[in-house]
Amino acid sequence: MLKNVLIIANPVAGKAKGKEFAIELASVLEEAHQSQTEIKYTEGANDATNWANESVQEGYDSVFCLGGDGTVSEVIEGLMSNEVEERPYFSFVPLGTVNDLARAIGIPLNPQKAIDSFKNIQESTLDVGQINDSYFINVIAIGVIPEGVMNTQSDDKNRLGVFAYIKDGLQGFFSHKGYDLKLTIENEEERKIKTNLMIVALTNSVGGLDFMFNQATYNDGLLHLAAVDGHHPISTINAALELSFDNLTQNDLENMVSLQATQLDIESLSEQDIATNMDGDPGPNLPVSLKVIHNALKILLPKF
Repeated sequence: MLKNVLIIANPVAGKAKGKEFAIELASVLEEAHQSQTEIKYTEGANDATNWANESVQEGYDSVFCLGGDGTVSEVIEGLMSNEVEERPYFSFVPLGTVNDLARAIGIPLNPQKAIDSFKNIQESTLDVGQINDSYFINVIAIGVIPEGVMNTQSDDKNRLGVFAYIKDGLQGFFSHKGYDLKLTIENEEERKIKTNLMIVALTNSVGGLDFMFNQATYNDGLLHLAAVDGHHPISTINAALELSFDNLTQNDLENMVSLQATQLDIESLSEQDIATNMDGDPGPNLPVSLKVIHNALKILLPKF
């Protein structure tokens, strides 16, 4: 590892300092680990995915990326799409608005501190989620609040940070719209629910909050589901109040459905199109099949 490193950077991330941070990371890896590095800057939507996918054939043993959760997700999509026995090691410097994966695995959120922390490195493994034929690293969300978040504009994210998501999410919060869904758990148990918010997470950090799934870890081999049991704003308020006094270590709370599984199928009980939010970006419409790929990637983490 770290002999031949590909660095994929989103140049407009990190308040348009993506290039600057990429060069600093390359210097740290070259000095601390005698790495040979190459930096590629994304310009199009599929650049990060394509370059990560090609990294094995091009002889890279490690792939780092710099960007938000979307860029991280694209790189992991590319790595996972390459069906080889030995994928490159993976790591990243968080330059996004929320940075859920960095929060979950302990990479500093300050870009400069994150870069400096890679002077000392340890190995670990990372679970990756699969939704139909695509991959995700943090969360699949369904409901009117995630739909509002998907419409958050980049200018708002740069200007308002996480409050941009809160602003757009609140518009959905006050809606009375809900969805009738059916869950199939491990290809056996079936459950029906009417909800305005369903979340399936891989880690303990969702939207920068770590209290909902505080028992989850990034390589525990589980999908963690929580859904508001109801579709009115009061249902969401009651669920939030329950979470303020408890957490989802136990099974269902009065106003929430909670479960853990390795495989979930989610389908609509109506004929309307229902979209998913995949790591903050638009995902496939229902029905979807989800599963966790345990220890899918080898990752490099700071050693403090």
